[in-house]
Amino acid sequence: SERAEGAKTKYVCPRYALSYEKIIMPFFEEINEYRRVSPQPLSERLPLNDVVLQEKGEEEFNIIIPDVKKVPVKMGVSSLLDDYDVKKQGSVFEKKYDEEQTSGADFGTLVHGFLQHYDYKEKLSVSQTARLLLEGGFLTKEECERVMGFSEKLERFLSSNTAKRIARSPEIYKELPFCLAVKAQEMGYDSEDIVVIQGIMDVVIKEDDGYVIIDYKTNAKGTTEELCDHYKKQMDYYRRALEKIKKCRVKECVLCFLARGEEVSLK
Repeated sequence: SERAEGAKTKYVCPRYALSYEKIIMPFFEEINEYRRVSPQPLSERLPLNDVVLQEKGEEEFNIIIPDVKKVPVKMGVSSLLDDYDVKKQGSVFEKKYDEEQTSGADFGTLVHGFLQHYDYKEKLSVSQTARLLLEGGFLTKEECERVMGFSEKLERFLSSNTAKRIARSPEIYKELPFCLAVKAQEMGYDSEDIVVIQGIMDVVIKEDDGYVIIDYKTNAKGTTEELCDHYKKQMDYYRRALEKIKKCRVKECVLCFLARGEEVSLK
């Protein structure tokens, strides 16, 4: 631990080696301010969240920082997924553009943006849609070229059963944002606090017997079983959020692995 001394006040941080400027001095200033404005005992005047202040006589205080995980106020749903081998998270598109330092995440965002603007009922080709997005300022010329490099796989998806289901649906939501309040204990924290999970669903459609959540994935490596296991928790939170928001029945979640042309239903 690190020990620092003020004029007549000493602070001891027994667990963390913290710098004087970052932690000790702010406490010193706050303590003096409370001494000036309040007659209450210091231990009652200084709410410091996880930090417990113990009075050790008139001149000395111990600052004890419990060894607990700090509970976040909110989390992105993707941060809740189990660690997945980074080597498996590429897209088939990455190798072609390695020299441009194009990441799989960046490409995934581009593909999601393209499909967000795609009109499933019009059923235009990838090239026609890309040209319209370029003319409308939704894509740059470089982005348009990158999308066209993936056009064969996009065309395959757009002729799939899932795409046809989207086209037939009377109610379609794209890039649907949500927030879901869950207990921190569910996240593995020893706390009664609430954590807000937030995310965006790629597509939600309504069918006669319930709603369907559709999620695009550009991952190309790893087995389909591995990928489904990896994303199952994400889809479970999507399901819970939609059922709570819409007060409806979600009958199915569909993972669309665009690069490999596979669609997996999670019921």
